[in-house]
Amino acid sequence: MNIEILFGYLVLFAGIALTIFYGIPVILPYWLKHVDEKVTTADTFLSQSFIFIDRKRLFFICTAAAIVGAVIGFMVLGNIIGAGAGLLTGVIVPPFVAKVVKQRRQIKFLGQLNDVLMIMSSSLRGGLSLVQAAEAVTEDMDKPASDEFSLMVREIKMGISLEDALKRLAERMPSEEIDLIVSAILVSRETGGDLIKTFKNLVTTMRDKARVKEMISTLTLQAKIQGFIMFVLPFAFIAVVLKSNPDHFKPFFETDLGRVLLIAAIIVELIAMFFIYLFSKIEA
Repeated sequence: MNIEILFGYLVLFAGIALTIFYGIPVILPYWLKHVDEKVTTADTFLSQSFIFIDRKRLFFICTAAAIVGAVIGFMVLGNIIGAGAGLLTGVIVPPFVAKVVKQRRQIKFLGQLNDVLMIMSSSLRGGLSLVQAAEAVTEDMDKPASDEFSLMVREIKMGISLEDALKRLAERMPSEEIDLIVSAILVSRETGGDLIKTFKNLVTTMRDKARVKEMISTLTLQAKIQGFIMFVLPFAFIAVVLKSNPDHFKPFFETDLGRVLLIAAIIVELIAMFFIYLFSKIEA
């Protein structure tokens, strides 16, 4: 083997060894802190979804995802930048998945609220207390409503006040609907109002709100489609023109006026997309 090549390999090996020896003790604490924050985030989302995984296992999952991401990033881009991007992406993925799981569970829970209120209203009409009505929900409803109300009932039996248990439920499932239900229950208990009538009015209110949301979604669908077409159309036009005449867009890149016009077109396109997004983003 050529002596220059051998010397080069020795220098490379020495550089890697020195980097590992001196770099890891400096980088490792920051890395462990970053991964621990992601593990805490993922653990919070999963525990709120009644999915309990040991922190050590979560730490292993985040670390393994980071290593896999680094390998994939290096294979795709073929350099250290790709490996670093893949490493960071791999760490972010587990908390993101946990957040998606929590959001899907929350959406399912909100879809069960009308049935929950009807069961509680029927139970109250039959002479049961509010806590017993919540127990009826745990028996008659599927997850996640049964899990959430079962936890609320257990908290009350352990000595937590009904008000605090309801507020903890609202913290686990944050939404306007839950806040409305909790507020209505607490106000009715303080003022001596009719909870059966309150629940009936809440069911009507939430059904009307769902109907309005569906109407708004239908009305804004046209704007969303228009925005998508505006986003895709320039790229489709460029692809078609380049296929027939590859030199057609050269003036845009080779002249000052062309570059100015190109930048102006991009800015106008982004402004149009922004306004379409604003007009189509209407919350009920």
